Amino acid sequence: HPSNYFYKGQVKCPPTLQNRQHILPSGFPWPKSRTKDKHLPLAFIHSGQNNEYTHNFGGKSNPAEAKLVTRIISSLIENDEIHAKNIAVITPYSKQVQLIRMELAIKGTGNKNSMHQIKVGTVDSFQGQETDLVIFSAVRSNELKEMGFLRDPRRLNVAIARAKRG
Repeated sequence: HPSNYFYKGQVKCPPTLQNRQHILPSGFPWPKSRTKDKHLPLAFIHSGQNNEYTHNFGGKSNPAEAKLVTRIISSLIENDEIHAKNIAVITPYSKQVQLIRMELAIKGTGNKNSMHQIKVGTVDSFQGQETDLVIFSAVRSNELKEMGFLRDPRRLNVAIARAKRG
């Protein structure tokens, strides 16, 4: 998707990576391709409407989305096909980073595959890095349909092009 959408199909993976099997971890309902009988490694999830919260001293968060991200991660980890250290959560807003870290800490109490190993950071802080699985928390959910930070397509590209598997 990033090659087609952001680079008009001009960016290609080297042959050694094109032929590599990308097995998606179970525990998440990966969408199926309409044309091929395989699951797609990129999914968009509607997390509700008008859930964003603007903080008094700047920043935005989305508590409903933070809880959804945590549930998705828990489900993936419970299936034992991916370890917490190979998961990252990327979001445009530092307030959402704080909220997701708090939700993961609450959920991770007593968990055998500790949630504290999950990398959680802003899009800008994750440039140049990659990991097996990335969950992108967009935060924005408002009646005006404002995208804020994501008006710049390069940031969306960074956010969705950091995952090796899904």
